[in-house]
Amino acid sequence: MQALVSDDHKNLLGSKLVLGKADEPGNIIWENLDSTMRERRCRMCWVFTLMSLFIVGMFIGFSFLKQSSVEFLKKYPPQKCAQTNAMYENVGDSGITYKNMAQIDKDYTQSQVGTGAYQCFCEALFNKSAVSIIKVPKGCNAYVSDKRTNILVTNSLTIGITVINFVIRGINIWLAGCIRLHTISK
Repeated sequence: MQALVSDDHKNLLGSKLVLGKADEPGNIIWENLDSTMRERRCRMCWVFTLMSLFIVGMFIGFSFLKQSSVEFLKKYPPQKCAQTNAMYENVGDSGITYKNMAQIDKDYTQSQVGTGAYQCFCEALFNKSAVSIIKVPKGCNAYVSDKRTNILVTNSLTIGITVINFVIRGINIWLAGCIRLHTISK
């Protein structure tokens, strides 16, 4: 018995013997037994490359979509519209109305240097209008169009990430199967 355990007998045809627990017959993928380690490693490299390309491609695509949302925030930064609205409620006979100030601020806002009057004026009209989805408040076409586009892009981004993750998951599972491992558990 000692002779079987000695280092002299751990070689078979010049290769070192490595013993381990045998896999269960139900765990072996019999049709994959003909693939060599070199073939599997080559397939692993291709699978890794394709998975990496999918991930990088999705990152670039989502970054591009996210950039449009950031552009909206640059043009229309978060405002405390309640304070702006209150400021113009009591202007009296000064001759400057909220609508006039919003029109003056419109070009500045489009250049990303506005005071927020245009944004708050349009937001107040947009929220008051019961048919704001169909009818755009007069003078607020640019703001409403930008806001709708931003909502569409943001929601599309959320849905897109979810759908793409499911698709990539399915593709990755399929690609992992292409490696053709000998057993299920490895």
